[in-house]
Amino acid sequence: MDELKHKILNLINKQSPKIPSMGFSDPSYHFSQVENLSINSKTVTESDRPADQDILESIEAAYFSMNDDFDICRFELSKLTNVLECDQIQRDFKNLKQQHQVVSKKVLQLILEHQNACNKEFTQMQGIQEKLNEAFDLCKTSRRDLAVAEKQFSDSLGILANYRKRKLVQNLLKSLITIRNLHHTDAKLHKLLEEENYPGAIELLLECKISANTYRHFTCVAALTNKLQETLEYTEQQLDRVLAQICYYFDSSKYNKLQMAYKLLGKTQIAVDHLHMHYISAIYNTALNIVHMYVSTSEVMETTDNTKKIYKNMCLSVNQESFIPCLIDLCKALFKIVLSYHQLVKWHNQQEPSNDEQAKVVDIEDSFNKQYIKQKLEHNLVKIWQDVQSKVSNLLLNSDLAMYKFDQFVQVLGIVHRLINVGEEFCGSKSQELQESIKKQSDNYFKNYHAQRLDELKIFLENESWEICPVKPTFEITQLHEFRSLRSALKNFKNRQKYIQPVPYSNSSDCNSSNHSQDGSTITGNYFIRYVEHGTPFDSALDETIIEEDILANIGDEGSCYFSEDSEEENEELKKDFVDEFADDPKMPVQSEKREKHSIKAPILTNTTLTVLRQIGKYLQMSRLLRPIALEILLCMNQLFDYYMYAVHEFFSVDLTVSSNNLYTPKLNSVLKRISDNLIKDNSCGDELKVKDRVLKPILSEIVDLKRPEQLHGLAERTVAVESVVFLSKQYEFLQEYMEYLVPPQNKIILQQFFNQVCRYV
Repeated sequence: MDELKHKILNLINKQSPKIPSMGFSDPSYHFSQVENLSINSKTVTESDRPADQDILESIEAAYFSMNDDFDICRFELSKLTNVLECDQIQRDFKNLKQQHQVVSKKVLQLILEHQNACNKEFTQMQGIQEKLNEAFDLCKTSRRDLAVAEKQFSDSLGILANYRKRKLVQNLLKSLITIRNLHHTDAKLHKLLEEENYPGAIELLLECKISANTYRHFTCVAALTNKLQETLEYTEQQLDRVLAQICYYFDSSKYNKLQMAYKLLGKTQIAVDHLHMHYISAIYNTALNIVHMYVSTSEVMETTDNTKKIYKNMCLSVNQESFIPCLIDLCKALFKIVLSYHQLVKWHNQQEPSNDEQAKVVDIEDSFNKQYIKQKLEHNLVKIWQDVQSKVSNLLLNSDLAMYKFDQFVQVLGIVHRLINVGEEFCGSKSQELQESIKKQSDNYFKNYHAQRLDELKIFLENESWEICPVKPTFEITQLHEFRSLRSALKNFKNRQKYIQPVPYSNSSDCNSSNHSQDGSTITGNYFIRYVEHGTPFDSALDETIIEEDILANIGDEGSCYFSEDSEEENEELKKDFVDEFADDPKMPVQSEKREKHSIKAPILTNTTLTVLRQIGKYLQMSRLLRPIALEILLCMNQLFDYYMYAVHEFFSVDLTVSSNNLYTPKLNSVLKRISDNLIKDNSCGDELKVKDRVLKPILSEIVDLKRPEQLHGLAERTVAVESVVFLSKQYEFLQEYMEYLVPPQNKIILQQFFNQVCRYV
């Protein structure tokens, strides 16, 4: 019981402030008597007693010291002076007594307030004491049982200890093997990359990172973690380089491995974004390198010194001789890039799940990635093609094609239009920028070309002897060399007109069902199927195989000598395609009659007539390739006929005694007047703008004498001239429907006016 009381008192002392020590223990010290104050009294007079709070505040801080060496008695004695005053001592004692009473009262109050907490704490202490006793008993029992086990099962415990040691050694060995494998990761990684096993390389790196995190408590593994991160970054760079190679040649198996690798990295969307940037860079670098190859040596040195010289400026440095090879190589290289992108889109479209698979539960993230990739690729189709046509347009616009020969210029047109067809098949683009570029170059070229052809026609007319050109009875204009690229187009067009209704005007190829392209070659459409393995649409010649003309008759031979070795095969087909099919056509009566006349006599025409027919073939080629300005070209082609007819009129009708008003119909007179006013240059006119697009009036050759009576004043020449005009008009009528097809529907009336006002009245 005494021990319990002692614990309670200690607890109270801990929770309450320390009570200052009071009283003196020295029995030899005595105080003198002071009025109303008893040293041994437990109470003091209350008459002049201050408030409890004031008394508490008056207690010196030294009495609350926690220092065990603090001596209260000596502290009070130290305050006494050398001369002791009894009254002062009694007053001090009184104050100390009051302070002691107040402190005791305060302590008692605190004890009462914390009595419940004290009881609760005491109860907890008893519980702890019981638990300690139980733990003590359990320890004694355990030790006693362990002692028994040690004596009775020492062998079994040894086996368990050894098994535990073996497990520890095995785990350590496994850790050491893993660490060794981590250190050999680089060699395995390079081997996997050389084998193009990109998913395996990424999977190996990710496994190594997980193992490194597991064994990071080893010092060597902690240092290896940074090396693995660097290796992972290097591997991603390798993947990016392989991804860039896809832009030039698409390999489905390699790309599939790349996609699996990026999927393991969780960077599928980032890979598609990088791939688009690679395609843009590939287009720019390819165009820059190809144009750079065709720049002269001095220009190359200048470009090398100035690294900031842009692609446009390099295009200006390509000379005229190198332009077409440069354009072909540029189109070939860009087609390879476009083909690669087309195969890329096709590959992703083939990865779409079937309807049965879509019904199953799929990974939401994987589905989202596929949708993102699909939208991104489709959105970038137009951007890729825009970059391609921009590079070709820059080369076209920065080149001077005015001095090119016709065949060269048509070759350029064929290349560009084949590229336009590629763009339409690639993304449905009309390639407006490319069309505007070639249209601008064609406008400049054709104006100069047409003026030269008119001057050339004037020279031919002035040197023409107006004798019959000996052609075979089977002669057709499609047999001319200039019509070789028009034969199949005319054939398919006529067949289509025969069986179906005319289709609206379009900038596409002449006949969608045709196997011939707009440029006249036998290659059209399905470019991304034809050239998957090798080659490009620009590898083959843009023209068909040249067939030697066999239109001239062999003078002195009879009957069958009018036919060449291949005429039976070729001309029968031509007659079938271009003559017989119009037998039931009321619009072409002349052509039906002509088929019958071929078996009797050859058509009457001159060398100049053949020249005009050849020019018609060239103009039609340009009209087919330049549909936006086809009307202007065909109107210029009609001017050839106008000038030819006007020359015949001037040569053989002006000197007649009969007035032209009586000789010609009013409409024919109006046509001749229109030609004279709009096409013939008047030397008296000083306005250069008015005569810029005109040609001088031709002068009859001196070898033609129209005044000799014995030759009937040139009746033969006059007849040949008129018949050649008639023959020429019939050829225009033969081509009328095709010419109207080449222009927009709203412009057909302009051509119809020419045929109604000119050809119908010849």
